[in-house]
Amino acid sequence: MQDVEEQPWFHGRISREEAEALLENYRNLDGAWLIRDSTSKTGDYALSLCFHSNFYHYQLTHQGNGLLSIEDGQRFESPVDFVNHHRRVEDGLLCRLSTPCNRLPGVHVRVYRGVDFEEMRKAKRDTVASLGYAPQALIKLRSKLEELASEMLHTKQPWFHGEVSRDEAESRLRAAGFRNGLFLARERDSKGSFALGLVFKGQVYHYLLDRDRYGQLSITDGRKFDNLMQAVDHYSRKADGLLCPLGDGCTSPSFVHSAPRDRRRPPPLPDGDTKPTVAPRRFPPVPSARGGGGANVPLSQEILHQAKKTEGYHSIYDTFNLSRTTTRLRKDNLALKTELGAGQFGSVMKGIYNMQGKTVQVAVKTLKSDDVPNARAEILKEADAMAKLDHPHIVRLIGVCHDSPIMLVLELCQHGPLNKYLKQNSGRVPILRVVNLMTQVSDGMVYLERSRFVHRDLAARNVLVVSDNLVKISDFGMSRALGLGSDYYKADTTGKWPLKWYAPECIYYFRFDSKSDVWSFGVTLWEAVSYGGRPYKGMKGADILKMLENGERMGPPEGCPRCVYQAMKKCWEFDKRNRPGFNEVKAMMEDCIREVESGDYSTGSGESPYYIGRR
Repeated sequence: MQDVEEQPWFHGRISREEAEALLENYRNLDGAWLIRDSTSKTGDYALSLCFHSNFYHYQLTHQGNGLLSIEDGQRFESPVDFVNHHRRVEDGLLCRLSTPCNRLPGVHVRVYRGVDFEEMRKAKRDTVASLGYAPQALIKLRSKLEELASEMLHTKQPWFHGEVSRDEAESRLRAAGFRNGLFLARERDSKGSFALGLVFKGQVYHYLLDRDRYGQLSITDGRKFDNLMQAVDHYSRKADGLLCPLGDGCTSPSFVHSAPRDRRRPPPLPDGDTKPTVAPRRFPPVPSARGGGGANVPLSQEILHQAKKTEGYHSIYDTFNLSRTTTRLRKDNLALKTELGAGQFGSVMKGIYNMQGKTVQVAVKTLKSDDVPNARAEILKEADAMAKLDHPHIVRLIGVCHDSPIMLVLELCQHGPLNKYLKQNSGRVPILRVVNLMTQVSDGMVYLERSRFVHRDLAARNVLVVSDNLVKISDFGMSRALGLGSDYYKADTTGKWPLKWYAPECIYYFRFDSKSDVWSFGVTLWEAVSYGGRPYKGMKGADILKMLENGERMGPPEGCPRCVYQAMKKCWEFDKRNRPGFNEVKAMMEDCIREVESGDYSTGSGESPYYIGRR
């Protein structure tokens, strides 16, 4: 097995934009290509390819067995095997790989900011030696070893200052010149959290990089990173939420200087090609959601900012000091107004509740009749489930009126179900906003997954719209909490099930878990991107089952960004073991936001809006 870093066509960790700049002089050569490291996942790769004067990018990711593949593609032991195969056949690509875009002699493979291949290889060798592995592990375990080595590489960087106080960090930045972009990183605690100190317009701003339960680092509401090296590398390329990109590093007093490295130069043109150099493509900035003048704030950040200002984003439990158990409410304090819709056991009404001297608009689920079998027990079961949940993207239970008829009092989402909202407002809701709203849904589902709750009825009709910028998951009538030690919930009977949203194991074996909710999320995402379209339109249950068994899936809605459709297909893996968890789903949605926000994304246009075969 050959080491990819030895190949002249491998460029290390460069961004999509840098790859396109390198390929610019090859634009009209179909099949011109390069391989680079993924900037989002340590150990993964990306193929950048020229075809019909455009650039295309394929993610080459590690699968469960350690092999690499593009989406639905053949699996390979290394990028070298992948390249050798696709030089012979297209096999899922737009064309065969023909002309490699090689590095110039002497140009180092870039791994992270200030780290080249040789330094990474030394770090991996040290890791192999410390673990007692054979030298062959450097190639066979490249991905895992790079993860381990990257966790330690920051300690050898000039901008890393170890455990210093906030005041000492500011003092060192002032002594180093105090210019815009000057930065340092420091260790905050023994749990592996860090802080970035950044100079901007005469002040020092401190950004906390905390670790989540999965070990990833992130600034609040920001992109997630596998390690500090990846974070510094990313924020050196673009601000992405910081006040400015990271510029010069403030050198730690304990750092030992090393010789400077060569800067990257553009690769030469193929022999005989005299085409003049063309400036790389530039894309116009996405306008701010505020409109008019002012700072050019990315729309995704602006939507989150607006969502947090929306009434209902912050917890009703905090506002009214409610308990996390089912609260009994007084019917005398409740005034019903208009009907919003019909539920399984009765009506959903809009009302006003007088709570602790304040009037609050609410939604009220009422029973048609206490004579409906099991209706009272079922609605109380839903109340018990909802009382345990508290998250900005999940509809909150306020309490229950136990009078006849029994009533469930919930916070009001005044714009109704997401499918109806998008259908009615399709002309004024841009695709980026739709992706943002569905990212909020994925965030709520991460919370449910961690809480060991299975929703069982995730669909666009059960995602409610609070405002243009905020949605919440609702309708927990079919949800179940997994018992201690249980991996899934098994239903006793089929009942009246939403078949079009159900994963194969739900239909065949009545088994439900978070992975079956992931399948439903994919269908809900399809509904949202089609602006309220009906999934599997015109198809009957038996036809849908046959289609799924044959490896066929719904195709992308018109104008659907390709990255969004790829996320759907990952949710629709037949074997649930191959589906991502919701933490990964959320990360994919956040990647889609960045791609759609850049304005440089391809769509699935030209494919059937109903279903396509496995590729």
